[in-house]
Amino acid sequence: MKALNLFAAGLLALAAASPAAGAQAQGKPGEGAARNATEFRLDRAFLIGTWADDEECEQGVELLGDGRYFNADGVGGIWYLEGDELTLTSENAVTVRVVPIDHDTIGLINSDGSLGESTRCDRAEMLQPGPDEMV
Repeated sequence: MKALNLFAAGLLALAAASPAAGAQAQGKPGEGAARNATEFRLDRAFLIGTWADDEECEQGVELLGDGRYFNADGVGGIWYLEGDELTLTSENAVTVRVVPIDHDTIGLINSDGSLGESTRCDRAEMLQPGPDEMV
């Protein structure tokens, strides 16, 4: 359960995903929201990769193209996307609504209504030691 909660909990506010926020972009009112909706289509291919709730990706969750996922500890399960609902299952299931913000950022709406955000991690970045780990 801890692995699932790392992806779905402890997330930042989702203000950037609202249509009102998109309307504040440069250009005509509403133009930013329409552009965002067409540039970032939410599908399985969009979600494949590693996502994390912190900027350093230490606790990232990797979503594989074959429907499996793994967290930073190597614990995994199955994931699937139905509409805008992402479900991660292992011993338990966690479902969150996903809102693409940009190519590397997704907003998450948890089942309790809380809002959050996850960022795409660069796989090579996750494998490199941080400054504290270098010898």
